[in-house]
Amino acid sequence: MWHWLNRFEGVLFLIPFLIYALLSHTYYSIRCVNCGRRLFNYENCHQGLCDQCMRRELIANLGGHQSERAAKAVSTANYGEGHIYKTVVRRAGQGRVLDVGCGWGTSLTMLNPQGRELHGLDITHEALSRAKEQNDNISFYVGNANELPFKSDMFDCLICTETLEHIEGDNAVRECYRVLKPNGVALFTVPNGSGISGRVADHVRMFSFQDFSHFLQQAGFDVVSGRKFGLYIPLLSCLFRTLSAVLRKDLPFSHPLNISVPECLATHFFIECRQPAHPRKEEQRLGQIENKVSIR
Repeated sequence: MWHWLNRFEGVLFLIPFLIYALLSHTYYSIRCVNCGRRLFNYENCHQGLCDQCMRRELIANLGGHQSERAAKAVSTANYGEGHIYKTVVRRAGQGRVLDVGCGWGTSLTMLNPQGRELHGLDITHEALSRAKEQNDNISFYVGNANELPFKSDMFDCLICTETLEHIEGDNAVRECYRVLKPNGVALFTVPNGSGISGRVADHVRMFSFQDFSHFLQQAGFDVVSGRKFGLYIPLLSCLFRTLSAVLRKDLPFSHPLNISVPECLATHFFIECRQPAHPRKEEQRLGQIENKVSIR
């Protein structure tokens, strides 16, 4: 239902977008520049690519540079998603913090650097270049979430927002577990797989809340709490999201309302995890206690 509603909204706002693009000399194309397929969605016209070609370009360029249009799609992705970052930042801990798939570094920018050592990693060069321009006190790295370039047990807190739905397999979440210190906090968000943000061109997997929770537990995390949030208002949200992308700033109602809702209405899932103490370390600690007791 949500997928077809999203399609309907795209078509509905197509004509106003084309008029605006003509008046403002903004680039658009009503046919995919790669395959020639006719485009009926204003977001696709803005990028000049159909969903299939956009996904193909994003996947093909994961190892390095991105095409101009694929990079533009990434560069506008953060607008209208403020509710996601606000939900995560409220729960972020102190110490050494890593944001996996940081994009423009939005979550890290919202964190108070006092008492925190902030690090961000992303595979997209264009997004990291913008992040570095806006954040001098944050260390950024180009890298793949499947092979994090960090030592084990290195970070006190880990953030991973809107990333796991782009990655096949479970290597990325296991890498997140590896670099997190024992008892460290991990904060994850993904779109609701059956919601308005679920079926998107560059999403390779879709989660239900139960699947998402089980996925993290399988990697070794202890789930502390979870939340289904983000109420999307049909038509109204799409209108302000379009204006938000054009004006490149957040507007009222340009993103779903940041409130907890039933799963059928939620746009995103948030889960807070902790990495349990390593078994060996716990065994050593218990052994030391037993030795002290026996000596006494």
